[in-house]
Amino acid sequence: MREITIHRPKENYNHFLNYQFIVDGKRITELSNGEKKVVSIPENAGHVQMKIKYTGSEKLPAHFLTKEIVVQANKSYYPFIFTSAVIPLITAVIFLFPNFKPIGISLLMVLALGILFSFTLGKNNWLDLKLR
Repeated sequence: MREITIHRPKENYNHFLNYQFIVDGKRITELSNGEKKVVSIPENAGHVQMKIKYTGSEKLPAHFLTKEIVVQANKSYYPFIFTSAVIPLITAVIFLFPNFKPIGISLLMVLALGILFSFTLGKNNWLDLKLR
């Protein structure tokens, strides 16, 4: 068994959710916001991954692991999440101004495709694992 430190810096995004540390499909431990833990993983481990509900990080081959892993929310999703808050505004524009209906429907379609992408193809990109 070898020991690895997992560190989750304090962050505002996902701060109420715990990240699960998974080795070869088995949950080893959970990390709260701002927590640091030392865990033991088997020498013959295949891959490691961090999960948060149904999304998570990419699988990382265990033989690349160093002494510390830092896990953070992927900051490239921040703008997308905040722009999805404009859905009610776009819907109001569609109903109040019929001339803008094609533009509003197009914007809603783009947002819907973005949401669909982030929960299907991009589901393993919500968390970043950095080796130190």
